[in-house]
Parts: sequence; C-alpha cells; structure tokens
Amino acid sequence: MGSFLNQEELGRICTLLKVKKLEVSLRPTWASGSPGYREDIHGELKIKMGKAYPLCDASISHCHVIGGFAFITYDYDHVLQLGFDLEEIGRVTPEVARRACKTEQEFLEAPSPSSLWTAKEAAFKCLKGPSQPKTISEVQFKDWQILDSHIETVCLKDPQKFKFSSVCGVIYKKNNLSLCFFISLP
Repeated sequence: MGSFLNQEELGRICTLLKVKKLEVSLRPTWASGSPGYREDIHGELKIKMGKAYPLCDASISHCHVIGGFAFITYDYDHVLQLGFDLEEIGRVTPEVARRACKTEQEFLEAPSPSSLWTAKEAAFKCLKGPSQPKTISEVQFKDWQILDSHIETVCLKDPQKFKFSSVCGVIYKKNNLSLCFFISLP
C-alpha cells in the first residue's frame, strides 16, 4: 500500500493544488499503535527527502489503520509549505468536528465531519512557523467545493492573517479514509 494513490489520482490532486509533483507514501505498519511507527515514518521520509532538503517540505499523519507522509519538492517559482492529514471517515463524529470550530455555521458549511477534521488538521500543519495559530479552531475555511464523490476542495479564510497569500487544500476520500493536502504560498 506504499503508493495507495495511483498516478492518475495523484496527478489530479497535483493539478488542483497547482504543484508539479506530490509524493505520498502510506503503510499499515505506520498506523498509530504499531511498534516504532513514528521512527519508521521519519526514517523513510529522510530517505525520500535525500539531497532535496531543504528544497522540499513534508508532512506526516497517522490513524489507527494506516500512517504515512506527503512530500513535495519546491518548484523554483515558489517556496511551498505542505500540510497533510488522514483519518478514518467513520471515526470523526459530528461532536468532535464541532469542537474544532469557532461557530456552528463553520461546521454546517463543511461537506462532512471527516472533511472538516482532516482539512483543519492539514491546514494547521501547513501554517507551520511563527504565523501558526495557537489552536486549530483559529483555522477557518471558505469556498468548500465538492468536485465528485472522491474529491473536495477548500481554501483558508483570511490567509493574510497568517502571512500567506494563498492557502488551499484538496480532500481525497478513498477506502474509508479521508486524506487532505494543503499548500500555502507566501
């Protein structure tokens, strides 16, 4: 399951994120609770990053059934920050997703609790650095779009508040998992 997403799926996500290349590596042995899963994910990521570092960014996520990372290499036009999250769709209850929101309206605008949760987590990770908010509820969205049964897009509301010009994400649903990728531009 190392590739998980086929080339066509990855290509579509890249197009929506406006990046040239995105690598995603997921494995059941990297699921939370597996012995040494954090060290194993970090070890594999170091190998992938190799000589590209610091000309790349990566983000790690895991849930009870799978774990992994997403990895991008900068194009030479932009320094990109990446946030990645994954979760089992059925594990995210409305009550849990609501706790991550500032308002009920924010919860109601999202396509589903799992979409909202993975988007919040991935966007929060994407905003790393001095502008990262202190709590996940400060990450708010606008422009949710459902493209088909597998793909949704969303943008961060007021990215300038976090010192970025654009922060947009893609939520991809497959095999009872919700995966979210966010890219920020300075």
